[in-house]
Amino acid sequence: MHCMHLKSNDTLIGYFAIATAVENIQKLKGFHYHAFGEGRWFPCLHLVNVAVRDRYKGRDLGKILVGTAITIFAEIGPQIGLPHMILTPINADVIPFYEALGFEPYDGGARMFLPLQTAVQVVEQERARKAQIDALSADADAEPPAGANDSEVAEPAAGIDAPIVRQEMALPVVSSTS
Repeated sequence: MHCMHLKSNDTLIGYFAIATAVENIQKLKGFHYHAFGEGRWFPCLHLVNVAVRDRYKGRDLGKILVGTAITIFAEIGPQIGLPHMILTPINADVIPFYEALGFEPYDGGARMFLPLQTAVQVVEQERARKAQIDALSADADAEPPAGANDSEVAEPAAGIDAPIVRQEMALPVVSSTS
């Protein structure tokens, strides 16, 4: 489980949960899988739950949470052989939200998937975008070159250095007794 809290008072404002799962290979044809179970199943990462507290909705926090899940998927998917992230939309209203993040419908539209390659590309593009913003911020903080006027100096993007949230990963603790 991944939790998002306000920095000011540690209030939980959102979370997501992911789990490894298996999917029937017949539901997502046209891809190459490392199938098992007589060739009927393949492993995937399941975005099980995403939630944002009602009073914090409309601030792109859901997008931040799903973006974090996609980043985790892009990092671990290649390492452990997960070709897709899958999810079941809670209702039809959220489908455009997930489609805008790269997910595609399958299983008659009842479920959605994100191919690993798409996740990797999205993460690379986001990292490049953040690097550009960081470079603009650094340039804006530097002294302008001699003879430059104020209109030639880029302004940093609003809110870059003022995140409203703290995120943490909560992993289950497994203990055994002998």
